[in-house]
Amino acid sequence: MIRKLILFTPLMALSMLTSCSEPDEKSGSNKSKSISVRYLVIKEDTFNTTYTTNGNILPFEEITVRSEITGRVQSIHFKEGQHIKKGQLIISLDARELEADLEKTMVLLRQSKIDLDRRKSLLESKAISQEEFDQFSNRHEELLATKSQLTARMDAYQVRAPFDGTVGLRYISEGAMVSVGDIFTNIAVQNPLKIEFAIPEKYAQVVSVGDRLRFNVRNLSDTLEALIYAKDSRIQQDSRALRVRAQFDNSDGRITPGGFASIEYQLQVHDKAILIPTDAIISQNDGEYVIRINGGISQKVKISTTERTSTSALVSSGLQKNDTIALTGLLYLRDGIPVDLQEK
Repeated sequence: MIRKLILFTPLMALSMLTSCSEPDEKSGSNKSKSISVRYLVIKEDTFNTTYTTNGNILPFEEITVRSEITGRVQSIHFKEGQHIKKGQLIISLDARELEADLEKTMVLLRQSKIDLDRRKSLLESKAISQEEFDQFSNRHEELLATKSQLTARMDAYQVRAPFDGTVGLRYISEGAMVSVGDIFTNIAVQNPLKIEFAIPEKYAQVVSVGDRLRFNVRNLSDTLEALIYAKDSRIQQDSRALRVRAQFDNSDGRITPGGFASIEYQLQVHDKAILIPTDAIISQNDGEYVIRINGGISQKVKISTTERTSTSALVSSGLQKNDTIALTGLLYLRDGIPVDLQEK
């Protein structure tokens, strides 16, 4: 058996050492891999800021008619549910005693006028003194004041409607004794109706008299419109909201006051709005962010939003038209990551 002996010279050893120490370019490569994402190119669009809330449907005017005096109900001049006119007599109380006092005063007043005229002639002829004439004059003035007082009291015995409206249920009967504050009935204006609701403080400056709103009521399929005619002069401190009233034409009588209205009020129209999907927003403790893609590289950008729907957000700062943002891969993207834009 022949054995071969291989001799290593110093030159061969140096050559092998050098060969082992050369780096492998393929195995040592640290090139970052790109991430494929779906994306959105920002375009300007129209966005309507719509506020939804509930409101109360109320009579445009209403009053609870109460007794101002103690007395007996003599006559009732209305039927429940009847439409009445302003000034129409609705309740008469027994005023016979007061009428007698007034008639007595009128008799005394007529006699006082005759006596006063006679004393005036005597004064001119200096048959009586000025002091005596003044006594008769003062007596006459007292009777005039008594007449005015009794006449004013007589108005309380004749209860009249303060405005046109519909009478509600009555709570008294003829012949019943009533005291001060007892309720006779109520009167309400059912056409037009008013809708009262509240707007948050941040929208207070946007509300304008003359704006229209849409609303729905229970058991009525139609969507109705009302016109804002008034808003409060101040924001309520407890709710931080502004109270607003709208007027609705109820000439057909299809809505009964006292119910609720589901309201949609379009506050603003943004003609050149920057809208992005809410899923593209990264919410953190210090604000909201999106991933903007510029030249195939990701960049985390802070944004501000003002309004939201269930799917979109209105961006007020941080993005502009034609910016490209990532819609997917948000958990893996940060500044400086290569991105492949995935076609939809």
